Amino acid sequence: MYRDLLAGPALCADGDSWLASHHDAVTAILRDDRLGHAQAAEPPDESLPDCVQRTMFIVRNPPEHTHLRGLVARSFTPRTVRELRPAVEALTEQLLDGLQDRDGAADLIADFAALLPVTVIADMFAVPEADRADFRRWSEDLVVPDGSAKATQLDRRALAAQAFAGFLTSLVEHRRRRPGPDLVSMLVAASDADAAFAQSDVVATCQLLLFAGHETTVNLFGNGILALLRHPTELQRLAAGNVSAQATVEELLRYDGPVHLTARTVLAPVTIGGVDLEPGSYVTVLLGAANRDPRRFEHPDRLDLARPNNQHVAFGSGIHFCLGATLARMEAHIALPALLARFPDLTLASDQLTWRHSLMLRGLTALPVTW
Repeated sequence: MYRDLLAGPALCADGDSWLASHHDAVTAILRDDRLGHAQAAEPPDESLPDCVQRTMFIVRNPPEHTHLRGLVARSFTPRTVRELRPAVEALTEQLLDGLQDRDGAADLIADFAALLPVTVIADMFAVPEADRADFRRWSEDLVVPDGSAKATQLDRRALAAQAFAGFLTSLVEHRRRRPGPDLVSMLVAASDADAAFAQSDVVATCQLLLFAGHETTVNLFGNGILALLRHPTELQRLAAGNVSAQATVEELLRYDGPVHLTARTVLAPVTIGGVDLEPGSYVTVLLGAANRDPRRFEHPDRLDLARPNNQHVAFGSGIHFCLGATLARMEAHIALPALLARFPDLTLASDQLTWRHSLMLRGLTALPVTW
C-alpha cells in the first residue's frame, strides 16, 4: 500500500505539512529532539479520549517528558515484566480452554485477543473483581473510530471516558490510603514524592496504559494471526519450531503493525532527508511505510519469520519509544504459539474482514475462524 509513496522522496509536502515515509528519515525524526510536541499547534489525536490527551506525559517534551516517563517506566522494567509471565501463561491457557469449549468457531478478536491484554492490565492495577466487567467494557468503548463514527459511538466513548476517569480517581484515593504492590499504588507513591507528578497525571497515565496497552496489543494479535493464516508456509515454519516466537513477533510487527503513523511538530530548524524543516511545521511520520522500505528490508512485502536484523519501527523510536513494548512482546511470545499449538487446524472463516476506522491505528473489528 506504500509502494508509490516509497518510490518518491523521503519527505513530501502534504499541503501545509509533510509526510515522512523512508525508514532513515522516519528514524531520524523519531530520534531528534528538535521534533516533538507543540500541543497548541497540533491537531487532536483522534485515537485518544479528549480527557486524556492534554495531561499525558507522552505529549510533553523534555525535560518534563523525561522526568515523568522515568517515574512511570519503573513499572515496566524487563524484570517487572518477567515477573508477570506466569500469570500471563495461566491466563492464556484459561482463555484457550474457553475457546475449546466452543463448537469449532470463534471470533479471535472478541473471544481471545481483546480479553488477554485488558485482563493483564486489570491485574496490574489490582482492579477488584466486582469492577472487572466495567473495566473491560470501558476499554472497548474507548477505542476510537475516526470522523465517520456514528454519534452513538462517540457518545458511548465520552461516557466511558468519564466513567473510567471517575473510577480511577476513586481507585487512586483508595490506594493512597491503603497502598499495595500494584501499579496504581506505585504511581501514587511517585506522585506523593514528586510535586511534578500530580494526581491528574496518575489518572491520565492509567487511562493511557489501558488504552495503549489494550488496543495496540489487540491489533498486534489480530493483524499477526491474520498474516499467519494467509501465509501457511510461514505458519508451518513456526508450528514446526523452525523459527522462534521472538523472531515471529518482530516480523509480524514489521509486516502489519498495530500503529501505522504518528506525528511530530518541528521545534527548532532541522534538515531531514534533504528537506529543511522550519519551526512550527507538522510532520506525519508513516511507521507502516518505513517498515516496508526496500532500502532497509529485502523483499519488504514478503512475510519472512526468520528475517535477519529486523530493525522495524512498529513501536516507534527515540525518547517516545513505546513504554509497554516489552509487555506487549511478552504477551505475544506466549499467546501466539499457545493458540496455534492448541488449534493446529485454525482456518480463516471469511475473507470479508472489516478494519477499524482510524488513521493512526490498524486493527480488525473481528477475526472469524474455524478449526
